[in-house]
Amino acid sequence: MRMSRKWARRGRVMVYTGIAGWIGMGLLHLIDLHGRGPQPASDWIWVLGALFFAVMLAGWGVLWRYCRCPHCGAWNIRMPSPWKRGEALHCTRCGVRLEYDDT
Repeated sequence: MRMSRKWARRGRVMVYTGIAGWIGMGLLHLIDLHGRGPQPASDWIWVLGALFFAVMLAGWGVLWRYCRCPHCGAWNIRMPSPWKRGEALHCTRCGVRLEYDDT
């Protein structure tokens, strides 16, 4: 049994989108604090922040559910990149090589 590359890509894209959204939300909040942006934008900033936080949490949930060690079930933060082929990493708990299903 191997890890699914499809779910690893989806999970990482969701996490990265959430993080990028939080950075953008922070920049919008700084612009709003200096009074350069429109006034009603402050309400939308928090809505966007909550949306990006939900996307980021969903991405972590996908990674936690589908990208575990197939041998012992340990969840490793340091997984092989789903975009690189040939990167060899091993589980920190049991030492089995982590591979994707299409390698």
